[in-house]
Amino acid sequence: MKRFLNIGIGLLFIFGVSANAENGPSLLVDMSLEQLLNIPIKTRHFTEQLNSAPRPLSVYTDSTLHRNLVHSSYDLSLLVPNFSMHRNFGRYQERPVIRGVASIVGESPAGILIDGISVSNMTQSIPMRGLEQIEVLRGPEAALYGRANFSGAINFVYKRPVQNNYAIVNSKFANNLYRTLDFEGNIAPTNTTGLLLTAVKQSNSNSVDNNLGDTTRGYGAEQTQMLSLAGTWQPSEHLAFYYRATKQDDNDGHIPAYLQNREFNNCYLDTSIQYYCGELPAPKAVGYNSAGAPWDLSLENTIERQHLEASVTQNKFDITFTHARSSLNNATGFDGDLYELQGVYTQLNKHSTDITSQVISNIYFDTGRLLIGASHYSLDKFNQTNNAFDFGGPISVMVGAAQSVYIDNTSLFASVDKELGNDIKLSVDVRYSKDEIAYSSLDNGETYSDANVWHSVSPRVNVSKLFNVAPLNSQWLAYISMAKGRKPGGFNDNLESLAFENDTERARILGFKTFEEETLISYDIGLKGELIANKVFFSTNIFYYDWQQLQLTQSLSYVNDSAQNVRVTTIANGGKSHNMGAELELEAALTSAFSTRLNMGVTQTELKNTATTAHLDLTGNSDVSGNHIPNAPQLDAYVGLYYQRALASNLHLSLSSTLAYESKRYVAEHNFATIGDFYRLNLMASIERDNWGVSLWGKNLNNDTTPESAARFGDAATFFQTRAFGISLAEERQVGLGVSLSFH
Repeated sequence: MKRFLNIGIGLLFIFGVSANAENGPSLLVDMSLEQLLNIPIKTRHFTEQLNSAPRPLSVYTDSTLHRNLVHSSYDLSLLVPNFSMHRNFGRYQERPVIRGVASIVGESPAGILIDGISVSNMTQSIPMRGLEQIEVLRGPEAALYGRANFSGAINFVYKRPVQNNYAIVNSKFANNLYRTLDFEGNIAPTNTTGLLLTAVKQSNSNSVDNNLGDTTRGYGAEQTQMLSLAGTWQPSEHLAFYYRATKQDDNDGHIPAYLQNREFNNCYLDTSIQYYCGELPAPKAVGYNSAGAPWDLSLENTIERQHLEASVTQNKFDITFTHARSSLNNATGFDGDLYELQGVYTQLNKHSTDITSQVISNIYFDTGRLLIGASHYSLDKFNQTNNAFDFGGPISVMVGAAQSVYIDNTSLFASVDKELGNDIKLSVDVRYSKDEIAYSSLDNGETYSDANVWHSVSPRVNVSKLFNVAPLNSQWLAYISMAKGRKPGGFNDNLESLAFENDTERARILGFKTFEEETLISYDIGLKGELIANKVFFSTNIFYYDWQQLQLTQSLSYVNDSAQNVRVTTIANGGKSHNMGAELELEAALTSAFSTRLNMGVTQTELKNTATTAHLDLTGNSDVSGNHIPNAPQLDAYVGLYYQRALASNLHLSLSSTLAYESKRYVAEHNFATIGDFYRLNLMASIERDNWGVSLWGKNLNNDTTPESAARFGDAATFFQTRAFGISLAEERQVGLGVSLSFH
């Protein structure tokens, strides 16, 4: 790590881009540190400042994202302590990992919010354009944000129309035919209305060659187009309306994943499963076939979203009503064996619509605040997996079960802030939720359905104290908090369609049809403030998690209607994990020209009283207690050094150098196979005037090709019986040029 840091500092003045090279000179990057710390946030549904929020949270403004070359959600995760997110079979099924809380199976543990409203299945391809800021909350946030905010939440806050006219055009060019073009235009037709149009088109060609397959098409091509229109109307001082409509299309090539087959297995070779122990290497040559595929081998998304908000504000009172609707249509086709064999092609179809209606009211007192809210959330989701088999004869297509899931969630929630004296404040948040989940499955002409209701109470208690540090001429905020989160339960709807030997066997297996909620109790102690007034800001905290009722993949044995012992895969509750760690964020203005950033996260996870059938099959012992949670790095760090100076009147030079590090991750609960640690070095430089800017930038300049992620898979040549690993390929070095124009 030290070697790459020295390289980054040494080459600081060679490459780079600044935040305001793309957006003009009057941006947040030009603010003082004091102004940055007073950026307004609404993570608790009312306006407060970053440095006074008693929460372990990180806020990244539009300009911060640009000068750190955050082009995607994956880039964002490198910037945030104890936050990990990587491509997993392309832009399809990535799930954020916050503080070691990974989704072993089931729903994602981290909530995705857009303007404070939960959405589903929209994280991977959200363009990092048109954003005011991104707020990352670490720890259970169910009390204020509801279901699916189990380990934390990522809130994408979009810009709103303002009372002036401007237009900004940005374009980037890089190797692998990487191209982006985006436009942001704002007009104010009257002094009570505003319109903001944002358009984005970004694409890149295949970054990894198909060396072994039957086609010249490679891996890694991605394309996203997004159009968004926002409007505001404020007919009076106390009444305001906001509306935003977004349409987005993604069209990617074959998912960038390849099979490490059974020939690489190096441990447990005397078992029928076999395994690979050690760090999974990046493949030297890869390939997939497409000649016999009955559908496109690509990923296609169509995403639509509408957001309507009405707010009334008085001196001691405000109320906001929000209604939002999001829809996703997805079709993903790929070489089903992830290999150069002509055998299986897979198609995944997914459609979902989620609708949220929410009302929140704040009442302000001299010594505190009371929030009362209610929300209704519904999700209508359809999934179907189809497979085609090509063994040298006519292609045989097997249509999978058509599975529909409907979720209906109703919540009442409240929050109280109370001044206790001596600058001590008590905050209590609580939510009651009724979660109804119903499913319907059509399989081989038979329809199966069921429903269940879960009730939950999610509290959060926080005590904070603001105190003066006289020798440093600054104020520090200390806080301690306890929160409880819940990850929704659900159904193993694949069990009903099985053929059993008799009714007794059927009743036994269907006893596993439902799995329950996971629960997580968190404890946080934090401290934030200025070490040197207006020069150095820090935020640090330690945490401990008691995570129970883990939802794990388990195999059930049963006797089928042919009197054979066979197995079926299910989700079942069992075991727990203790997670503990610490986080540090440090920002410093070293001189009038130099500034720096240091972010670091440490997480230790340990499974307790946990057993899995996969470990039993492999080792003869089901117990995985003492092992680490899969896909959860133990250490991450981010270092940035930035330089700005005026070269002449209205001519500015900006330089930056950043280095990201993430430690190894285990692929599965066995803790045998690992994804290695990696470094990413970015260098950037730009020159800009009042209305134009030119930038030169490089990402992953050290060309670290450590795989993005990996998953247990089956070897196609053994009809998926022997263990193999699906490896998601890394993005290689990228060097590019950026040009921007602004009109005011």
